[in-house]
Amino acid sequence: MKKLKVFGLLVLILAFGLIFAGCGGDTAEPDTWSGTTSLSQLNGTWKGSSSEKHTYKEWFEKWNYTWGSEEDDYFGNMSMEQKTEEIFIFNSAARTFSRTTSWTNIYSGGKINTIWKEMKTWDWGDAVFNDKNHSITRSEDRGPWSIDESWLQTFQINQNSKKIKMNNFWSDGTDLIMTK
Repeated sequence: MKKLKVFGLLVLILAFGLIFAGCGGDTAEPDTWSGTTSLSQLNGTWKGSSSEKHTYKEWFEKWNYTWGSEEDDYFGNMSMEQKTEEIFIFNSAARTFSRTTSWTNIYSGGKINTIWKEMKTWDWGDAVFNDKNHSITRSEDRGPWSIDESWLQTFQINQNSKKIKMNNFWSDGTDLIMTK
């Protein structure tokens, strides 16, 4: 009888597991984007982030700097991962926009161990340095700026007004998608 109860309990647990495995999956439909038509659609606080990793040489070339033997000797094959967080605050009644940007650059490889001490002396503003992982974190608050309806063409909004998108926002051409 005891084995039958244990078996019945296992069957019950398995049945609930199958039921719940079928529920709660990602049933969300893909976002449908449309242009914003009113500043009130942007009203509120929006958050978004990105991360990209590349060699310092790729970064130089992306920003149209010349990479030569001097840079190669100095940096070597150093990589940088950049993590960025954006917060946009729209006040449609006051017709203002402000933003906070926080980014962390994490350096690795190449000659980072040799040049890290010198890199920390470069003009980073109010940066925080982490010597363990060779990272630099900076934050910047900007605004508020006055805005008008011309700002609407910059943004798209999804079907339930929970996300906004700015096309080609990041330096690599990807979009910034922010949630409310």
